[in-house]
Amino acid sequence: WELEAIEALADAWADAGRPEAAWILDRVGRLWQRLAECGRAERLLRRSLSMHEDSCGPHDPKVSRILIDLAGLLQDTSRMKEAELLMRRALDIDRKAHGPSSQAVSADLTWLAMLVREMGRAREAEPLARLALEIDESAYGPDHPEVASDLNSLALVLRSLKRLDEAESLLRRALGIYEQ
Repeated sequence: WELEAIEALADAWADAGRPEAAWILDRVGRLWQRLAECGRAERLLRRSLSMHEDSCGPHDPKVSRILIDLAGLLQDTSRMKEAELLMRRALDIDRKAHGPSSQAVSADLTWLAMLVREMGRAREAEPLARLALEIDESAYGPDHPEVASDLNSLALVLRSLKRLDEAESLLRRALGIYEQ
């Protein structure tokens, strides 16, 4: 398999201390994840994370991206609490690196809201999803596709809370944006 050869090369580069190996390990890990090879994917993502932390420091935005990738894998393997801890760490890094109203923070908030909702904590997810929507409306304006995506995410949270009329209203607004 070509992917196995790339993985072996990335591991060899990582063993040799080549910094570009961290990025390759992350990408190959994500590919293994898509192929449902979660054990392999996790090993590569964790190695990539360690390399990024060693080379950039534990609070660098590059570390945040790897944390998000690893959190996604953990969510896919039903390790929700671990995924949540990594996602909250990524959110903290992005807030400090990019500011509390950045698009990176908005994306992290949405992802965290969906994770927390999936864990059965929709009440906790709602303010996260609302804040993501607020950030993106300020950044992009009320009729941007990113805002429509946020509206959809918030509607999912509200549906979980059995607030169906509010959810429907948000979905109608999102649909109107998508139809433009």
